[in-house]
Amino acid sequence: MNKIAIITFNNLIYSPYANYYMQILDELKLPYDLILLNRGNMKESCNGTLINVHWNPLKRKIENLLRFSVIAGKRLKQNHYEKVVVLTTIPAVLLSVVLRKYYKKRYIVDIRDYTHENNFVYYFIEKKVLTSSYINVISSPKFTCFLPDGHFYICHNLNIPNNRIYHFSKNTDGPIRIAYVGTIGYQSQCMKLIRLVEHDQRFEFNFYGNMEGLGSVQAYFSGHTASNIHYYGPYFPGEKEKIITDNDILFNAYGNGSKLLDYALSNKFYDSLFYKKPLITSPKTYMSEISGLYSYDLDFAFIDNLNGLYDWYLHIPIDSFEQDTSKQLMQYKIGNEKLADVLRSFFKEKEICY
Repeated sequence: MNKIAIITFNNLIYSPYANYYMQILDELKLPYDLILLNRGNMKESCNGTLINVHWNPLKRKIENLLRFSVIAGKRLKQNHYEKVVVLTTIPAVLLSVVLRKYYKKRYIVDIRDYTHENNFVYYFIEKKVLTSSYINVISSPKFTCFLPDGHFYICHNLNIPNNRIYHFSKNTDGPIRIAYVGTIGYQSQCMKLIRLVEHDQRFEFNFYGNMEGLGSVQAYFSGHTASNIHYYGPYFPGEKEKIITDNDILFNAYGNGSKLLDYALSNKFYDSLFYKKPLITSPKTYMSEISGLYSYDLDFAFIDNLNGLYDWYLHIPIDSFEQDTSKQLMQYKIGNEKLADVLRSFFKEKEICY
């Protein structure tokens, strides 16, 4: 039985959508290779065969990416995989020639972010590789605003860790705890909220994740910090549930005005639905639009206090929040299961007719 190949440009903790495909293959008992660029030099594992390509910190980013694409390309040519799943467009573009020559209509491209679609050459190659695929998958319906024309399936980035049902519990007894959970970026937005929170004892601002190289935010935590602002460092995937449940609001106010920010649908959105936690978002973004009444827009250019956020949080209707988020989460689960049926047929089909 020929194997399936899954190609990912990052560690699994930063590519949780890889689990969606691996779970289907595990369910079908189909063998697969996971060809992974280990950017964090972490210990990785899967039920398939792991092809672990380590990141060389002494090399530039582009050199590491090109080296990975050469290694992955050789694997694709030599191993004669039955099907291929390519996670994100950058490796799909770099592997375009191999995919179109050896795997036409036998590969899937899964798109999770805006990348370099403003570059004519990149866009031209991307269009070719998306046209020759079996299907293309996107994580946000707004991605069609910058991608080449075509039909796209939506895969909601649901990484449900357990079958527990969570409830919204409003914190009225102490500081309202705002959490930034994940790889920490967007230092300008972070610093603006830090400056507002450090003078407002109604709130805490807690950071969980890696912030290596994050300029002013890293410098802030290297010196004296306020008593209501904390950095807890990187965390293991199994710790995420406790981190989120121990906080009150999830931070996703990354800014706006770029395709990367305006159209993205962050993991925080699904965490909000699953764990029943409201969100802080940026105005004029899809995150703000889809989160609706259960997110609060912070436009740092026009505020000098958090009175609005405080009043909004205290007046969130608990019953409506519970019902609406549960209903929305169920809709996304059903949508993902429909796509899973398409993928099951694709992975099991020996000859693709087209």
